[in-house]
Amino acid sequence: METTQTKSVIELLAELTNNQTYDLTLSDGKSYKFKHLNANHLKELIETVVDTSLTQNTFNDTCNRIFTECLVVTPEQATFNVLDRLLFVIESRIQSISPIVTVKDSNQTHTFDLLQIKENIVSTIKQAPELFIEKQYTGNGIEIVCSLPTLTIDSQLNDDLEKQNKLDITNEETVRKLLGDAFINELAKSIRSITIQDNKLDLSTLSFNERVKTVEMLPASLINNVVSYIEAYKNSVETCLRVDGTSLTIDGSLFSIR
Repeated sequence: METTQTKSVIELLAELTNNQTYDLTLSDGKSYKFKHLNANHLKELIETVVDTSLTQNTFNDTCNRIFTECLVVTPEQATFNVLDRLLFVIESRIQSISPIVTVKDSNQTHTFDLLQIKENIVSTIKQAPELFIEKQYTGNGIEIVCSLPTLTIDSQLNDDLEKQNKLDITNEETVRKLLGDAFINELAKSIRSITIQDNKLDLSTLSFNERVKTVEMLPASLINNVVSYIEAYKNSVETCLRVDGTSLTIDGSLFSIR
């Protein structure tokens, strides 16, 4: 039975947690206040290490939810994207455990300084903003607008995938289909709107399955532009995560490594 003293301690813990915050500058250049991770958050992140998905859906979905839970105030009409999530994950690891990550493999030990990695990402956003802003492409009488996937759209995809049966990634045919789906899903997350003859379709108004089916109908020549856009910003981020030729893996293991 919960005693008055126990209840008081729990209430005090909740109050302390809400009052202990840190500031983090996100991809829009604005500073936001976040609460520190608690032990339950760490548990949930570490649990995602066993996720066998090739696309890390469980880890990403967990991070999206924790991002929202830790954000102190969500400004009206604020839209956060996957780059914001990356900055949040790195800063959360710095604040909750340590800015230094040491990874051992069969050959050697790799040390990553998360403070430097975060600085590299922020610097890249400032120096090459064109990589991360929305882009318009036109061809075959169609105009499409693409941008970094938002956390809302990313979570929508993860929810839809969760409703499907678990896939056996030991099966070659299943893996082939999963990779093909991952390609289309990434496009569907990045394309915001499609305009044909002044008829504009906002893809956020569709279910994710409808969104995917719509994107599958676009001409390959137009899609190539979106692929190039996605590759450009992902490669720039990957460069920031690389130290001495080795890339830091962003997954649940980041919170289990001391």
